[in-house]
Amino acid sequence: MTSFASRKARQHAVLSEEFERELTREVLRTELLRVRALIMTGCVMMVFLTAISLTAPVVVDRVWRGTGGLVEVYGLLIGFILLEVWIHTQIRRNLRLGRDVPAVRRYIGALIETSLPTVILLLQIRTMGASQALGFAEPLMYFIFIILSTLRLDFWLSTFTGFVAAAGLFVVALIYDSASGIGEPQTYFHAVRSTIILICGVLAGSVGAQLRRQFAASIAAATARDRVTNLFGQHVSPQVVERLMAEGTSAAGDVRRVAVMSSISAASLPARSRARRRRSSTGSTARSRCWSRFSTARAGS
Repeated sequence: MTSFASRKARQHAVLSEEFERELTREVLRTELLRVRALIMTGCVMMVFLTAISLTAPVVVDRVWRGTGGLVEVYGLLIGFILLEVWIHTQIRRNLRLGRDVPAVRRYIGALIETSLPTVILLLQIRTMGASQALGFAEPLMYFIFIILSTLRLDFWLSTFTGFVAAAGLFVVALIYDSASGIGEPQTYFHAVRSTIILICGVLAGSVGAQLRRQFAASIAAATARDRVTNLFGQHVSPQVVERLMAEGTSAAGDVRRVAVMSSISAASLPARSRARRRRSSTGSTARSRCWSRFSTARAGS
């Protein structure tokens, strides 16, 4: 009984390791998709800024007060894209080696990525002014990182992303726009916006956790199916295995007449059976000889 229990425990451990390995691969694949989306977003932003600077230089001068601020944004975007390319390379390496990314590196990466809109917002405040910059498009960039954090399939990472975005926007707003033009405090206004951003991070984390559970259920079902297929596939045909998997644990069945053919050679018989066959053959030969002599004697008489 003890050996049977230990064997079952080892088998369960092997299945758990295989399940965790497959789940890690799926999480890394979704992480690669998220990083590719961020790289594409950075490239699209650079193309958009270039098009605006070429077609409407007046708008660039109004927003950035010249090309100096725009060059700084270009530098930030290029650094961001290079960072994401490096992260993409590391994730592909871990996926090839079958290893997961350490949790600390994930949180550090989320902190650096989500801080990019905050830095660009500070540059716009310097050129546009606090009220215009906080009401411009830059605070909306936080939602890009929050939405894509769903692909991390981790509730706490998405919540952390929302917290970093909400805290960054709230701190910058309190420092540079704590009061309106007529002296009224703006704390409540900025707190409401930051709270909404934090709630979006929590919701994104909930969606990511639900996707992770669905991935886990799919991988568990596939692992169980492969195990049953390998077990019964050694004894029955693939068609029978497929029917067994489709019917599940149904008690219904059918009765069929079958014919079984077997070929038994003398070498495959046991030693006792071969000896018995040899004695039977020897007795039959002796009886044949006696009968032959008796028949010859009667014919002579």
